[in-house]
Amino acid sequence: MKTWLLSLGCLSLLLFAACNNATAPTSTASPSASPASGSPTTEKVSFSVANQIIQQRCSMCHSAAGGQSPRAGVAMDTPEQIKARTERIRARAVSTQSMPQGNATQMTEAERKTLGDWIAQGASLE
Repeated sequence: MKTWLLSLGCLSLLLFAACNNATAPTSTASPSASPASGSPTTEKVSFSVANQIIQQRCSMCHSAAGGQSPRAGVAMDTPEQIKARTERIRARAVSTQSMPQGNATQMTEAERKTLGDWIAQGASLE
């Protein structure tokens, strides 16, 4: 009986070790690989790029241009107004994707990621 239990225990250990080796990561990608390779490396996003997305996808509703009141009182006409709302932009456009409402302006996943990266990098206005 003891021999049988000992054999079963050894077999269990061998199976466990084999399973652990099979699931070990085999990736050889370096940390400096390009963003297209799926690595955590992210290029610096400029305000110019972020602003272009905001003007194209958000300003239709969130602009005081033309004497109109921006929806929900949220204007994003100036860099300062945009900077002041970065956490709201992250929450609504990046995290929950509830803005643009009904995705009326067809903001892409790549644009949402770019805005999220810009905010995560400190939302520089330069």
